[in-house]
Amino acid sequence: MEHATADRVFYRLIDVPPVREEHFYTHERLGKPLLREKYRAQWSRGISVFSDRAVAIQKSSVIRDPRCAYIVRLVIPISSPLHIEQTGSAFHFTIWDADPSELIGYVTGEPERIREE
Repeated sequence: MEHATADRVFYRLIDVPPVREEHFYTHERLGKPLLREKYRAQWSRGISVFSDRAVAIQKSSVIRDPRCAYIVRLVIPISSPLHIEQTGSAFHFTIWDADPSELIGYVTGEPERIREE
């Protein structure tokens, strides 16, 4: 059995720079309504990220949410204790129960504008 040895790279959609803790809050903490009961765990404990940059950008164009005009790259060491699980589509992941200030530490580079409003 092979074990992963490389850092994990994910992409997070955000509204505007600079990167701040609020960009890594759960939907519950942001005050967003729970739309479907079956997603309560993701709503209250998780944040969404994508493992593929192009898929994240495509998602941004589909949802047309002004909170998703920029993209940031997170590089998470394989040794990190964060619990990350594939949820939904092939490239969608949830980072569970993470401290937003810790997640900011994994951001590399500057936010990139991917959409004009």
